[in-house]
Amino acid sequence: MEDFTGCLWAISRQIIDHTQDAKLTFIGCCEVSDGWYQETGQMVLPDGQSLSSTRRYRWGATVEGVDVTNQPSLCNSKSAENRRNE
Repeated sequence: MEDFTGCLWAISRQIIDHTQDAKLTFIGCCEVSDGWYQETGQMVLPDGQSLSSTRRYRWGATVEGVDVTNQPSLCNSKSAENRRNE
């Protein structure tokens, strides 16, 4: 766990939603602090719209590596620019 803590990490990943046959892209940053993993960034939808996205997990060290528990602090909302244009 110490290898991850105390740094701000740039992250980018592609999310494949098989239920809607869509590919989304998340671009943002993450930080691990006091056993919490938190990421903040933009979720870019296939049509180019973006959503602000924040996700938080509880990280705990285990013999196998890291145990991750999703916390109910997930919050996605349309960007202010996209809301103004509707």
